[in-house]
Amino acid sequence: MEEKLAVDETSERRHPAPSPNLAAPWLVIPFQEEGNDPNQAFYNICEPNKKTIRKSIPQLSGRNRMYQKPSHQGWVVVYCDDDDDDDDSGNFGNFFLWNPFSLEEIQLPNFDELIYDTYGGQDYRIHDCVLSSPPPKNNLVQDNASMVYFMVSGCVNESYTDLMPMIVFCRVGDSKWRKLGIPEGLVGESGLNSLICFKDKIYVMGCDDYCQLVQKLVPPVGCDDYAGIRLEIRRLEVSIVHSAFSYIGGYSCVHNVYFLESDEEIYRIEMMCLDRRGYLNVVVSIDVSRLDFSKMSWEEVNRLGDTVLFLGQSTKCFCSAAALGLSKGCLYYTLPKDQSLYMFDVEDKCTTTILPCSNLPTPCYSSQWIMMPLPTFSVAVEGRIVENMSSKVRQDDHTVKAKETEESISKDDNENPRKRQKKEILQEPRPWEVIHVDIVKSIASYLHPVDVLHFRAVCKANKVPIMKQISGAIRSTDLTPWLLFSTENSTRYNFVDPMHNNEKYLMKLPELPEGASIRCQKGGWLLMSKGRFTLFFYNPFTKETIHLPGLSPGYEFAGVTFSSLPTCSDCVVIGITQRNKEEICIYMIARGANTWIFRSFQNSNLGKYMPTFVAPVIDKGHFFCADFNGTLGDMHGGDFEVLERPRAYCNAAYVSFLVKCETELLLVQMLGMSVTIYRLDRLNMVWQKVESLGKHMLFISFTSCLSAAAPRSCMENKVYFPRLHGDRILYYSLETGSYHSVGSTHSAKDYFDTKAWTNCTWIEPNWLRSTPKELDWLNKNPP
Repeated sequence: MEEKLAVDETSERRHPAPSPNLAAPWLVIPFQEEGNDPNQAFYNICEPNKKTIRKSIPQLSGRNRMYQKPSHQGWVVVYCDDDDDDDDSGNFGNFFLWNPFSLEEIQLPNFDELIYDTYGGQDYRIHDCVLSSPPPKNNLVQDNASMVYFMVSGCVNESYTDLMPMIVFCRVGDSKWRKLGIPEGLVGESGLNSLICFKDKIYVMGCDDYCQLVQKLVPPVGCDDYAGIRLEIRRLEVSIVHSAFSYIGGYSCVHNVYFLESDEEIYRIEMMCLDRRGYLNVVVSIDVSRLDFSKMSWEEVNRLGDTVLFLGQSTKCFCSAAALGLSKGCLYYTLPKDQSLYMFDVEDKCTTTILPCSNLPTPCYSSQWIMMPLPTFSVAVEGRIVENMSSKVRQDDHTVKAKETEESISKDDNENPRKRQKKEILQEPRPWEVIHVDIVKSIASYLHPVDVLHFRAVCKANKVPIMKQISGAIRSTDLTPWLLFSTENSTRYNFVDPMHNNEKYLMKLPELPEGASIRCQKGGWLLMSKGRFTLFFYNPFTKETIHLPGLSPGYEFAGVTFSSLPTCSDCVVIGITQRNKEEICIYMIARGANTWIFRSFQNSNLGKYMPTFVAPVIDKGHFFCADFNGTLGDMHGGDFEVLERPRAYCNAAYVSFLVKCETELLLVQMLGMSVTIYRLDRLNMVWQKVESLGKHMLFISFTSCLSAAAPRSCMENKVYFPRLHGDRILYYSLETGSYHSVGSTHSAKDYFDTKAWTNCTWIEPNWLRSTPKELDWLNKNPP
């Protein structure tokens, strides 16, 4: 539902942002309909029924760059960097502070002259900005400590090389900016990233293993010598374990690093995004770490507790999960020029895709977060603000509510003894729980492993005697691939069966290292990695492992697969990556070998072809890896070439998946929410559009793409995705042209309000156990 508010041109400047009575920040989505002025849509995750508000606020125009962080306490730093801007909000190069609740504006000096004196006519870029504290109210505070900091550097030939980086700063109310040069050697190879105000200290964050502490030296209290303020900077060495997170995607992925602070922590958020020739709205992995000041190291974070983080392109904030009605902390983030909102569950490593506002044109600017300032009740002692009563009231309010809830629960327990008695009666042993253990084992011995799972679920007594009972029929033609995804830092594995109405099976796999990542799947065997140097096979049904020799260059494949089951003598593991701008590298290891071999091939025309983060296909002796645009790379007989045909069918904005369907090679492409399938015409080497899959069904993911004949007519002509709508698997029907979920009436043209897991795949159930020799990779010819 959307609420449209009309705005008179005469009062447009004074039009306030939405009320700050909601705990979460507002997501501001700038848009412009043809023939109309720029507008914004406001969305709050606390708002019921996804109600949104449309307004036109010049200060929030997408042409203005705005910065807001927790230390701002609701104030926004606005910078007009569009030289075509001629509205009332200001001219090019104009800086000001803006309070979205009171509409108060505080003008800041223009630093064009300072920039020109430093860089001359060269281009420059603003990396980040931070306001150390909100400006004083009504000039009651004598020792104004509100400082604005910008981190700026020059650009060489429009590249991202940082030239003469510096911090430009001023006190609110000053008439000019001052600067602090960042000495050479303090900036790492990856350059500058963010400015953070954390516990009254300013930190310069870089993507390398360092951060800088900017120390602020101010005049004594009551002194008006503003010119006496100066800064000094020193380097803090911070370590990070690079092997903690797996590096995936190779050159086809862009590694983005963000920093975000809360009251007690500084977080580092690493996102791997697919590089589709500039389209970066597909995130394939997210890793979160925190700065441990006692060790001066980045430590992996697997849960956020009560903290909810909000990440925009230049606005960042946090709030309490309890205040939002959430059971645990999470990360909300947006992507450039994308209407979607994403919620990442740090604990379960899953992302929910949300559509905040429907019926909006595609935004030309990035969405941003705005935390509305709450009314403050400040106490001034000798001209100094010593306490902000509004935050204390909110904290006390949550404490009171928690106590009331606790008292209510205790009261309910005391008043319902009959309910407790009834519950105890229901928990009395059932007749089937007294069946003799030998009988339970005998029944289980005749069951298929899937039915064994059902039998174990009848009662707890059945679980113990048949915990390791795997017998009866091992394989079945009626089984379809299952969706597999991990939660709880990859220690708990979930299996969802689309054929049996989304039946779910949970497995604790303690023998797997925490944080292990799935790379591909074949015949029930997973190829997995831990960190950047360790690869191994694992069968979750038999809990068997096959260790591979270490990969010394480090795991960085765009795509990887293996030719046959790892227990077979002819098994070969093949990985491909665009190593740099000039060459492709292919890594291989055959069963029985104790070292990897690799070969490099020239590939400098990345506009024509670049291997991407999708599962390759081995077909009739050829190793195929597709670009997003449908171009095929082919390795055959030790040589690699980019095929002139089939030619690219579309642009690189598509996400493409290769899948073998009996004798056909199919290409599944997605642009936004649309799904299109093509078949390779091997005679003419062209892609031909497929209108129907007939009796077949496809299972698509970045790590495993499978096809199968549908065991039931209701599963025919469908493409299954590694997403859940509620607790049901999502699929796309070629017949209806819509998305549906298994076993429900859900139907939509998009996959909003669905979850996808970072560590997931489609897996073919396989309970066939292997011999010790088969589990030894160095044994070339197992029996």
